[in-house]
Amino acid sequence: GQDTHFVLVSDAAHRLLPTIVSRCQRVRFAPLPRAFVSEQLMAECELAPGDAELVAGLAEGSLGNAITLAKSDILSDRQHYIDGVDGRATLGDVPDRLELAERLAKMKPDLPLILHLLRTWYRDVLLVQAGAATRRLVHQDRVEDLQQRARTVSGAEVIERLERINDAETRIFEQNANARLTLEALLVRLAGKSMNGRAA
Repeated sequence: GQDTHFVLVSDAAHRLLPTIVSRCQRVRFAPLPRAFVSEQLMAECELAPGDAELVAGLAEGSLGNAITLAKSDILSDRQHYIDGVDGRATLGDVPDRLELAERLAKMKPDLPLILHLLRTWYRDVLLVQAGAATRRLVHQDRVEDLQQRARTVSGAEVIERLERINDAETRIFEQNANARLTLEALLVRLAGKSMNGRAA
């Protein structure tokens, strides 16, 4: 009837058919403040303040995503994944990266969270390079590591790494590419040499 309204929710509006979009009225919702999400996580999920702040940053203003993250193993495994992919001690260690790719391929349901974790890491590196305040970082407890990383890789290289992560995710989840082979290529490329010949 005339009083009936349908709500279409999408995080990829550009993929909707034009005939559908033309019949819709777009309503944008702003992300929730990080402090609010953090407070809700401490109350609902009983997270410690530092963990709640980290998860709120990872969730990027979505309380639903924050609760999902809080219930996952992302907090306990965060350092393992970041160091395994971008840690200075593992750069160039191809066998370890192939082993990590094999393990990640078997964790396909959790892979979007892990790739998002890596994106936030590189985003923080860019913010450090831009001189942003610590409070704007997601990984605030690893400022020294971020500062060191920001000195050893250029902004252009960080953006290239972000593009490679996004491309791998698209290949795996939208183009049905082999997850293990795609992840192997991604992790090995992330261990590649920078333009000045040093390990990136």
